[in-house]
Amino acid sequence: MSIASEITRLQNAKATLKTKLNAKNDQQHQITNETLDNYGTFVDSIPTGGGFAPTFISFSRYSGTNTQIANDISGVDFSNIIGANYMFSNITTTSITTIDLSAKSFPTTSLVYEYLCYSDNRLQRFVFCKDNQLHKANMLNYAFRGCTALTYCDLSTMSDKPSLNNAFQNCTALNFLDIRNLNISGITSYSNAFASVPSSCTIVVKDTTEKNAFQNKFGTSWTNLKTVAEYEQ
Repeated sequence: MSIASEITRLQNAKATLKTKLNAKNDQQHQITNETLDNYGTFVDSIPTGGGFAPTFISFSRYSGTNTQIANDISGVDFSNIIGANYMFSNITTTSITTIDLSAKSFPTTSLVYEYLCYSDNRLQRFVFCKDNQLHKANMLNYAFRGCTALTYCDLSTMSDKPSLNNAFQNCTALNFLDIRNLNISGITSYSNAFASVPSSCTIVVKDTTEKNAFQNKFGTSWTNLKTVAEYEQ
């Protein structure tokens, strides 16, 4: 083996190691032009468990054509994120049909969830975290717009009165949506929120007050609009 080929092999190995370490670290701990002997610092900065802990911000972390969500979401700590818009938008990886965050913890402070899963046209099932706490959503605009394969969406631990403009527009296959802790009565911005959602979709809201508010805002044609009590009886 020649010296030149050995140098090439080491350069390739260094590039691969750089890519792997950067994928495991946040934006404050990214390798740029550091020499190989300094890479140990970046190993030490990887969060416990080898996952990615996006304590800075999370815009577009998993959006687009990639496999990061499939490969490392199990090790992700979402508990300190300060934004979630675009987090899972435009995912085109064919094998990703479910995003299950039920075992995760999210901040309880008010967050923006705009474009959360925007245009994920292969997504069939979405489950938000189930940590026995309520999580304030400031905005859900376009959150699931264009998710034409989505059939099941559980947002039961999201609370507050987020704007819902185009939130579920063109979710033409949706047959279950749990929004039991959203304050429908208090929502004032909701243009096209449920445009093209089947009227037969089961939608779970908190109580009779919220059921009436839903009908006042989104029409009375919903055949399976239920309060929590009606759904769980």
